[in-house]
Amino acid sequence: MGDDEVPASVGQVQIGGAAIDLATGQAHTCALLEGGSVRCWGDNQRGELGLAMHDRIGDDEHPSEAPLVQLSGPAVDIAAGYQHTCALLENGGLQCWGSNEFGQLGLGHTDTIGDDEHPASAGLVRVR
Repeated sequence: MGDDEVPASVGQVQIGGAAIDLATGQAHTCALLEGGSVRCWGDNQRGELGLAMHDRIGDDEHPSEAPLVQLSGPAVDIAAGYQHTCALLENGGLQCWGSNEFGQLGLGHTDTIGDDEHPASAGLVRVR
């Protein structure tokens, strides 16, 4: 895209639902879908897709084929950093996953979340 294609010729990204918000990191994207589900695709070296695995999503399949991120409840907002993502939940809780090398997930440790466990298993970020 951008060298000789007309933008209208690019197809829609199939994400498996209607997106109400998007968050983009260094090489991953997450969509907040109607109903509070979150689906992520792109690079996944540090668990930034929150799928308890390291597979990339979207390089040889549509994002809609990826599982939804397992959260502790419906999300109402989403934000992404370099290799991490956070979702604000409907109940006011905050759940974060991905790279945590510098404690950016706010969980009181530096373990990466989402590479071999689902974000819901890590608990909520404590915010005062």
